[in-house]
Amino acid sequence: MSRRPGLVGGRRALLAALLLLGPATARAGPIASRPLGLSTGGAFGSLFLEPTGSDARGLPGAELEISWSLANDWGAPVPLRAGARRIWIQTDVQTDSLAVRLRLPWAQLLGQPPGSPWDRLSTAVEARLVQHWGGWTDRPIETWHGWVGSTNFGRASFERDRVRVLALDLETGRGLRLEDPRLSPGDLVLRTQLLLAQGGRSPLGADLARWGLSARLDAKVPIGRPSTLGGSGGWDAGAALLTTAELLPGLTLHALAGATLISPLPASLPLPVQPLRLFGELSLAMQLGPWALLLEGRVSGPIARDLSPLPEVSPFQVEASAYYGLALAASRVGFGLRRGAVTFWLSEDWSLGAAPRATGASNWFYNSNAPDLALGLQWTVPLGAGR
Repeated sequence: MSRRPGLVGGRRALLAALLLLGPATARAGPIASRPLGLSTGGAFGSLFLEPTGSDARGLPGAELEISWSLANDWGAPVPLRAGARRIWIQTDVQTDSLAVRLRLPWAQLLGQPPGSPWDRLSTAVEARLVQHWGGWTDRPIETWHGWVGSTNFGRASFERDRVRVLALDLETGRGLRLEDPRLSPGDLVLRTQLLLAQGGRSPLGADLARWGLSARLDAKVPIGRPSTLGGSGGWDAGAALLTTAELLPGLTLHALAGATLISPLPASLPLPVQPLRLFGELSLAMQLGPWALLLEGRVSGPIARDLSPLPEVSPFQVEASAYYGLALAASRVGFGLRRGAVTFWLSEDWSLGAAPRATGASNWFYNSNAPDLALGLQWTVPLGAGR
């Protein structure tokens, strides 16, 4: 098993702090109706900007969120054709992240009084520290697959809890080779949201509307290094339309439709990426006494373009590789439990539709394994006035 560098100790300290702080933060009650705000994640998915869900109603005060997450990617090595090149791809890694998000209303930043037009604007700044390592989730995932009768996608052929992320040119042997744990900063993300309209009064708070409609512009600043999978090495930009509606007291629906413009990866990484990716998301938050139950479905466009299996690659090799996660649209189903300021969540990949060259009897859905399992903890609190 690979050694476990510094982020693991930080993760344990964060888990203890979140469990202690959550029940004590009574002011976080209205946060129960917020969506999870998850991205696809994973070894390659986390390199690029994605529009994430948020409450589309106004933000009276600043907010701070500290979170830890992990994602387990699985893909057996496979040769693929990427445009005119032949490449070798493998993804076998656990990715842990510590992230901090600070969201500020512009009225507060500019010292404007409540009710000014600047109340409609807010910006969130997101920074994270990323650790790619062997992890500990391989055996639990294999056990779960055994319980539900699912395939393990060839996991048993490789040593558990090891790092193996490859993206190599088959002709030159050059590209990305990550076979040891790496700890690195991730890219910086800025998300600016404009409230277009809102109305009604929510029973969760006098300053909280019953429904809202917002537009958002996102940007990713390249801080992380592509060689350590901390970032893509390029600037990305995105736009999203968000809506929130409290259908019943304690039952809130969120929706998102968005798109991102993606910069190409450096020439040293032989993986052509889609310059335009589309996203959609539906999220439901249900208040159950002091707890909130959150359900989320998220669809994202393909990461890579001009990618296809070589003719000699068998259908099982395709299904067990990272091909589905890179070349096909994918969806994730998320589940969360929230109490006070603390949210625990997990998500699984589960995409409707028939995948090319799929094996087995099920031809109406497929799994990308990119990532296979993701889970995490969030601590979200208002700073000063606001919900």
